[in-house]
Amino acid sequence: MSYSTLMLFKDRKVVDEIEYTNSHGTAPYVWGVLFDKYLKDPTILYDSWLFRCATGDTALWELNKREDLPDYERVVHAFTMDRAFVRKQDFPRFTAHIRKFLIAHPPDPTTICHWSAIADEVENQDCDAVGLYCTSLSDSPWYAQNDDEEERLVDIDGDDCFDVYKLLAGEYNE
Repeated sequence: MSYSTLMLFKDRKVVDEIEYTNSHGTAPYVWGVLFDKYLKDPTILYDSWLFRCATGDTALWELNKREDLPDYERVVHAFTMDRAFVRKQDFPRFTAHIRKFLIAHPPDPTTICHWSAIADEVENQDCDAVGLYCTSLSDSPWYAQNDDEEERLVDIDGDDCFDVYKLLAGEYNE
């Protein structure tokens, strides 16, 4: 079965990983909720985020840029993107945003959802930052291959990573 991993960073590198069995409880949960609320077309039978993404529709990936959405939805959505991270100073508001998201979009008891556990874990961490590796079915965005084909950890302060709260504040160029 697939899993998702909360990546813990110290000194800009991954120092620990916390796994959550069944990756559908992280990003797909968020994507499904937000797709259904903002993008679903009731005239299309079986319209889903998965179907739309398979046809090249990118609207779901752009939701965190929409200023008409509440910050808690934009933050949680942005955190599901590859190489997104949240710094320690933002942990209190990040966990508050996750919990507000869950209040607004409570998971059905039959649906897998790891977000409450993620909020609890982040709240109790003494690391510099956290990121998410959403599914073990693909290569982790937090590891990369160098020219010698050796696996290396990605530096969160590198150009290919982004701070969720700086993104929402408009601190990154398009």
